[in-house]
Amino acid sequence: FNLGGIAAIGFAASGLNGGAAKAFDSVPAGYYKAQSKLQGYRFFVPDSWLLSKTAGNDNAYENPLDFEQNLFVSVSGPTPYVEVEDMGSPEAVAKEEEKRIITEFMSTRIGVRRESEVTKYTIREGKKGRKYLDIFVRVKSYASRNQLAVSQESIDKGIELEFDRIYKTTLGIANGRVYSLRLQTGTQNYPKSKPYFDLISDSFEAFTVKCPTIDSCKANGAKIVKELPQDAPPVALRQ
Repeated sequence: FNLGGIAAIGFAASGLNGGAAKAFDSVPAGYYKAQSKLQGYRFFVPDSWLLSKTAGNDNAYENPLDFEQNLFVSVSGPTPYVEVEDMGSPEAVAKEEEKRIITEFMSTRIGVRRESEVTKYTIREGKKGRKYLDIFVRVKSYASRNQLAVSQESIDKGIELEFDRIYKTTLGIANGRVYSLRLQTGTQNYPKSKPYFDLISDSFEAFTVKCPTIDSCKANGAKIVKELPQDAPPVALRQ
């Protein structure tokens, strides 16, 4: 399974609506609904979390009270997948997700070492019978205080734990694309974070849209404008 060409997608947030989450449109107190009707996904976000910008993810959310806690949603390019099971065995997909996370942390610093493991993966049934795969990956990063030391022995003596984190990724398939929501937190804080992490990931829904591609939009009568006429005035000058 390959998520090459993934692009982070922005989402518009709805207003707050207190009450128990008996259905998706009933937003739990302390949360709001983030969604993209164009791309075809929605989920709940704690109302204390802030929209943020990170490298490779133009729109993401972070917890302002805990720098290690954040989330982002990404949507792949077209794939032949119809159901999450089409991506491969849950174990194989989980290992691919682990590799992808570790690749993001590749470093040229001397004395840096990363350890990772898939701690859990499970397929569950979401809204309207759509299947989702939840993957948990734990990553430990070690770095040396003595990166400028002359000998490897001195570098190794200065190695200490840099961070220890849990990554929970939820994968779903819709519109022939892979939808991914990834949550991150420090391993030490995961037990107390688990209730709202579960609520966020369980609320994540990928749904069918009318025109997931430009060609299908054209087929549905949408007018697609790829570029402005060459003689068009600059945007700032148009009235």
